Amino acid sequence: MFSKVKFLALLVALVDLCHGSITTHIISSKEVVRTHNKLRTRVGTPDLSGDFFLAIKAKDCAFKMLRDDDNILEHPCDPSKDKQGENIYSIKSDGRTSEQALTVYERAFRVWESEEKDINFADPDWAFKMDSTSTSKPVFHYTQLVWRSTTKVGCGLASNGGESIVVCRYSPKGNTATVSSLQYNVPVPPQTAPVAVPCEDNKDFAATLCKDLSVCASFGSMCKKSCGLC
Repeated sequence: MFSKVKFLALLVALVDLCHGSITTHIISSKEVVRTHNKLRTRVGTPDLSGDFFLAIKAKDCAFKMLRDDDNILEHPCDPSKDKQGENIYSIKSDGRTSEQALTVYERAFRVWESEEKDINFADPDWAFKMDSTSTSKPVFHYTQLVWRSTTKVGCGLASNGGESIVVCRYSPKGNTATVSSLQYNVPVPPQTAPVAVPCEDNKDFAATLCKDLSVCASFGSMCKKSCGLC
């Protein structure tokens, strides 16, 4: 026997909800979890699980902002009252079908994920500088994506045919912007492994110059293998 929650989840999955000229969608939990956990695995934070009620909250918030023409930068749905985190993305597009809704979500996720490059993790004081809000670019969408203490996520979308808004809700909320909290919850991404340099002589000099080991003092960089420098 289906529980009430399972029945509601099935109903929403099968039917796009319409509110006048605004269509709302719950983004596929499978895709939301897949994209988030792929990133979190890369940086070393635990997997998230999908949450239906967070997705409902996200969908309803997207609808409200589109209906009321809210300023999304102000997070008008006030997720903090539910102790939830929130990422928002808006784009001028037609997101009326499920396929388009998923495409808009994927675009939103890529934009949020790309904020990683704007955090200077090479700076030992990166967390302090974020805490002091000295960063000039938006980076807190990314930090919510990877926030270690967050365990659940749900995403929704609303579209009026000309604009689409994606909202993801998170629990427990991230972005508790203290230095210690940032350092614990936002891991420094693993550095790209250096490209291995083969141990060999320069091909233009291998048959001539590198045969004479007396050149090692002056031309060792051209004859690394012959001069025993690698």
